[in-house]
Amino acid sequence: MIELLVVLAITALLSSSVIIYGSLTRENIAIETDESQVVQLLLRAKSLSVGTYNNQTSPICAYGVLVEVNSPNYYLVSYPKDAGGNCPDTGNYFSVPDLETAYKLSAGFVFDNCLDSACPDKLDYVLFVPPDPQVLVSNYGSEGLPPSNGSGNIYLTTAEEAPAYRAKISVAWGGQISFSGY
Repeated sequence: MIELLVVLAITALLSSSVIIYGSLTRENIAIETDESQVVQLLLRAKSLSVGTYNNQTSPICAYGVLVEVNSPNYYLVSYPKDAGGNCPDTGNYFSVPDLETAYKLSAGFVFDNCLDSACPDKLDYVLFVPPDPQVLVSNYGSEGLPPSNGSGNIYLTTAEEAPAYRAKISVAWGGQISFSGY
């Protein structure tokens, strides 16, 4: 009888550790999936932007990605040509872009739910202007025009007060995009 109780206790202990491990793994997979989808959208915006350069019939000058801070929402955005069919100079991309497509992170995850000291160089907007492409980045909380060839980071966290499962996507001044768990 005692042997049966010991076997049941060990089985219950192992089962509880598997259940806990399973839920942690599920959240890690979810944030890594979201991270890769945001990176794919950044690469798509960069590719679409370069593709508009020699296409005189394209109504678009540049593409980018906009993320809503403390929200799961993010967007593919574009800047259209003016009425004369011309693109603005690099320093004049300060009007509100057109929202092309809306996306959403998995349930329970948001952008940038972390303190500035823990998440430096936060950004909420990246615009790729052809032909290089030149990268315009708007860092969270910055005023005025997005700086040309800036850089910054997009952070994905849980929506909790003490966020966990963070991921960081970095966009460098030359348009290089890298990502890593954080």
